[in-house]
Order: sequence, then structure tokens, then C-alpha cells
Amino acid sequence: MSYVWQWLANSIGWVRWIWWGPMERLLNAITRPLGMETPAGTANFVWKSVFILLGFFILAEIYLRLRSAWVARSLRKSMEGHVIPEPLAARKDGFGDRIEGVHHPEKTIDRLRKEKAWGRIGEVFEALNQPDEAARWFEKDRQWERAARNWAAAGKTSRAARLLWKAGSWEAAARLYESIGKKRYAAKGFMRAGKNDEAARVWMEMGKSDLAVQCLEEFAALALEKSDERDQAIGRLWQLIESGRDSLKPDQQERLRRLARLCAAHFEQAGKTALAAHAFSASGDFLRAAKLFNQIGDAPSARRCLEALKQHADAS
Repeated sequence: MSYVWQWLANSIGWVRWIWWGPMERLLNAITRPLGMETPAGTANFVWKSVFILLGFFILAEIYLRLRSAWVARSLRKSMEGHVIPEPLAARKDGFGDRIEGVHHPEKTIDRLRKEKAWGRIGEVFEALNQPDEAARWFEKDRQWERAARNWAAAGKTSRAARLLWKAGSWEAAARLYESIGKKRYAAKGFMRAGKNDEAARVWMEMGKSDLAVQCLEEFAALALEKSDERDQAIGRLWQLIESGRDSLKPDQQERLRRLARLCAAHFEQAGKTALAAHAFSASGDFLRAAKLFNQIGDAPSARRCLEALKQHADAS
């Protein structure tokens, strides 16, 4: 602490010396030629304060001018050998605005504001890699999907999802809602988009087994109508049945077994014996499952199916 006090004492000494030394002599040099007495008291303080402020402004002006000259020289040196194109204000399209906006952003945006070309302002900000500003202008221009894309790039996922929902892009909105944990909106978005398999998956994750089974039934009905996509759809249906059958309530198990039976019949017809055997077992048709397991040489699984059939018979 002794060093600190010593430094403070030295600093105060320097301030006093400057105040009553050079500053006093400067004040005398100005007032004497004017026939004025040397100011004292408050007037002395005011005069010296004015001198200090004037000196500060002069030094600041010198610094700013030197810095401006140095920046201009650096820019000229860096642009040697390059040709700067003329502004493309005459070109009335988005591409021209984007190119001009990179070189002359303020002038371009002011011009487009006067023209009320909100979407093209969004394109300029998009070219400048400012997605949040671009999104605002696209939203003002009612370009919901472009606005949503930029909001997502800016990290505003929830706002992007709301705009996609507004635009009717249900699946894209649902995937964004799912990514931020809003699963109810995600499931409803998948349902509106006709993606009942994805909706069922989300409802299962939420524990909404009744809604999940309802979506699976609708998905199965659509799968049977589309012959060209039936194999893939039935495979997806079976995948969802397997992942969710243990979490379903007893009153929904029978509905799920009917769907499993549909998958089993399709797999057997397609020659996918192993899958058919598992699906028949899940559907409660243990006898048919045991026959298919024996057919592929899986005796232990066949034996388990026969035991389950016996237990079921005894219970009934």
C-alpha cells in the first residue's frame, strides 16, 4: 500500500505543477497583451478548464484526421489491381439488388424502401449473411417459407416453425417443433401433412397410446391403397408396432394385434417367413407362428409359441 500512496502523492504533485506552472504562464501570456489582470479564484479555474478542453479537441481532431488518412491509404493499397463495379441500381431485379447491396448496402436498402420492395430488401440482407434482418423483411413481404428458413438460421426455431405452420408446410413445421421439444404440435403437424406414421411415433413417445393406435390404423388403411409403396409402408407399420406394443394400454392391445395380423399376412405373402412368424406371434396367432418358426428351423421360438397357445387355452 505504501507504493500506491507514493504514486498518488506523485500524481497530485504533477497535477499541481502543471496547474500552477505551465497553465498559469499560458494564462498570463494571453491576458497581459489584452490589458487584463490575471484571473483569480473561480475565473482562474474556468479559464484553465477551457484551455484543457480546447487542447483535448485539437488533439482528438489531429488523431481522427491521421487515422482517416491511414485507413484510406490502406484501402487504396489493398484494392490495387481490382476494378470496383458501378452500382447496379439500374438493374431492377433481385440479383442486381443482391450484388449492389454487398457493395452499397445502405443506398440499396434506402432505394428499395422507397419502392416498398420488402422481399428484395430481405434478399439483400440474406446476401449480407444477416438472417434475422432478412427474415423480418421476408415476413413483411409475406414470404413465409423464406422468412422461416432465415429465422431458423438465426436460431429462432420456434418462430420459424410458426411461420411454416402458417404457410401450410406442416411436415417441415412438425420437424422443427419436434426439435425444440414441442411434441404435441409436432404430432398434429405430421397428421395434417398425412404422415400418420411419424405422428404415431411422436404420440407413442408422449404416452398417448390411443392417438398413436388411431394414427397407425389410418396409416395402415392408406398403405393398403398404395400398391407401389405397400411393402415399404407395411415394413414401417411393423417397426412402429414392435416399438410401441409394450407401452399400450390393454384396451388398445387388440387393435394393435389386428394391425400385426395384417403385417403378418403381407410378410407371408411376400415370402418373408421370419418376419411373418414374429408378426403372427405378436397378433396372437401362436399356432400359425409356430408353424412358420418350424419352417425356418427356429425350434425354440416355435416351442415358446406353442406354450403361449396352451396358456391362452387354459386361461379361456
